[in-house]
Amino acid sequence: MKNLSGLSLLVLAFTVSQVYGYITRKYPCRRSVDGGWSDFEDVRWFGGCSVTCGAGMENGLSTRKCNNPTPQHGGKQCVGSSNRTESRPCRLQECPSDGGWSEYGNFNEWSACSVTCGKGTKSHQRARSCTKPEPQFGGKDCKGSEVDIQTESCDMLDCPDTLADGGWSEYGSFNEWSACSVTCGNGTKSHQRTRSCTKPEPQFGGKDCKGSEVDIQTESCDMLDCPADGGWSEYGNFNEWSACSVTCGNGTKSHQRTRSCTKPEPQFGGKDCKGSEVDIQTESCDMLDCPADGGWSEYGSFNEWSACSVTCGNGTKSHQRTRSCTKPEPQFGGKDCEGSEVDIQTESCDMLDCPADGGWSEYGSFNEWSACSVTCGNGTKSHQRTRSCTKPEPQFAGKDCEGSEVDIQTESCDMLDCPGILICVI
Repeated sequence: MKNLSGLSLLVLAFTVSQVYGYITRKYPCRRSVDGGWSDFEDVRWFGGCSVTCGAGMENGLSTRKCNNPTPQHGGKQCVGSSNRTESRPCRLQECPSDGGWSEYGNFNEWSACSVTCGKGTKSHQRARSCTKPEPQFGGKDCKGSEVDIQTESCDMLDCPDTLADGGWSEYGSFNEWSACSVTCGNGTKSHQRTRSCTKPEPQFGGKDCKGSEVDIQTESCDMLDCPADGGWSEYGNFNEWSACSVTCGNGTKSHQRTRSCTKPEPQFGGKDCKGSEVDIQTESCDMLDCPADGGWSEYGSFNEWSACSVTCGNGTKSHQRTRSCTKPEPQFGGKDCEGSEVDIQTESCDMLDCPADGGWSEYGSFNEWSACSVTCGNGTKSHQRTRSCTKPEPQFAGKDCEGSEVDIQTESCDMLDCPGILICVI
């Protein structure tokens, strides 16, 4: 360095400064931007309800993107998962509920003794109902009998030597047919007739009549076809993955498979299958950096108020504040901020009252016509109406109303002919 002349040092310093300036201008430093998550998108529900009846759960998936902001210039990717699994309650149909017995009621009175002589039996009974709960949604009826019968022995007078067995009377007429046992599909209907063990009645230990006192006849009845609800088929194969949902940044791609409501198809008013016929699976896909639109900074402070827009009466004054499209600045072909960078606020301002000229009110009604101007021959009559300078009154040195406040109308009037003049010549 000691051997370099002054001119050489000057040339070297100029060359280094030119090269260093070129480097700094060509390759400016850029600050890295870490990625931030967007809000989760709407949940996409899949898989159907976890149970076929009663309360179950249905699973769903929602996704978010690492674009709020997108990581840039070596910034860190978002931490955590882009997917979130959620669940919600579901109920396809009610589960079958089997019936249950109520408590027994009280026993009724004891029956008469089964014989009129000798040793017999008497009974009384109590009942219960299949109502706690009633069977619902295809549940089973209660098992057992709804009637509880208790029997005791009863001793009557000794029977005579000859016994009299009972005999059946003739059957009565059949009653009306019952309603069909079902409201749809194939059922049965019935009607019945009765007879009594009275020809003769059993006496002195004689036997009761054998068989039933009720004769029931049954027929089939066909109603409308019952509704058949639809059922889902198995899913088919997934189709090819779709293209990425975005051309830049973080997006999603999906493929899907379908099923049909054909096992069985709904018939005769039956319900369609619940849920979706399409099962969609989604994955994330990362593309090139997306254009970043510009965002407004916060507004600065308002400047001083302007002078009032008028010198008298009611006017306006204003002041304003500004903002800039720098949070962030538009990048990668992103759009400039929309709207104005200037926010103007306006207020009213009251100065001295301005002169207000007067204005005429509406005319009032005409008064009565005046008497005719003559007592005979042709004359005139008139009537008039008035107005006032009060709408508005002149104020603050304003001008009075122009014109007259009285409006006079005139008409001709004809009276009796005037008497002639008699000229006497002597």
